[in-house]
Amino acid sequence: MHRSVLQNKKYIEFSSRYTVEVMALGRLDEGVQAEDPKAATYVAKTPEGEDVEYMLEFPGLTYDEMVGLRGSKASRYNDTGKIPFTCLVDPHTLEEIERWSGGQSSNTLITAVMKATRDLTSEYGEGLDRAELQKVDGAVAEAKRLAREGSFKKAFRSLDKLVEQDSHEVLKSKVSAGEQAVLASARQQITELRELAASDASKAKRELGRLMRELKGTDLGESVQDAIDSIGS
Repeated sequence: MHRSVLQNKKYIEFSSRYTVEVMALGRLDEGVQAEDPKAATYVAKTPEGEDVEYMLEFPGLTYDEMVGLRGSKASRYNDTGKIPFTCLVDPHTLEEIERWSGGQSSNTLITAVMKATRDLTSEYGEGLDRAELQKVDGAVAEAKRLAREGSFKKAFRSLDKLVEQDSHEVLKSKVSAGEQAVLASARQQITELRELAASDASKAKRELGRLMRELKGTDLGESVQDAIDSIGS
């Protein structure tokens, strides 16, 4: 099923909108220890610019994350003792909707998911559009990157007007968390510049002045001014 479903282009495109795959894979540690090609890894950068080692067969997932999935509730659905086993689960209740033992085609899963989607939409209403979620996640990652570089005006602008009053609460929460992360980065820079003042007061004061301009209109303006005043003339 790995090749016929998870590596099937039609299913990949479909799943990017309609499903979340949770895989409980056994004996992965044995494959890693044996240096099995299917347990190979690759290194890629996260949206925040960090290098992370991912599983080649499961792009975007690390070894630790794959092991974590094995220990999650996902593994409890298979009470057949056989593999492969696939279970379609209601995301609201985590109750089983349909199950399959043995290999299945991507068309079989797509048909079942579309029926479940219609039923769930009828009961719970329209879900969150994944394109909107990806847009917000991308903007938050960009804001964090800009904040690390000290570009706080641009960081806040990347988050500005991403959500409206009637936007989904998940999107509002993500934007709020992004704003808090930017402010936390600013606080860290203020602290570092206070420490720098002990060895290079002139540079610290100059950088704090720049930071003051970047943080104009935020609640941290007073903190920056206090730091400047503490250095003196």
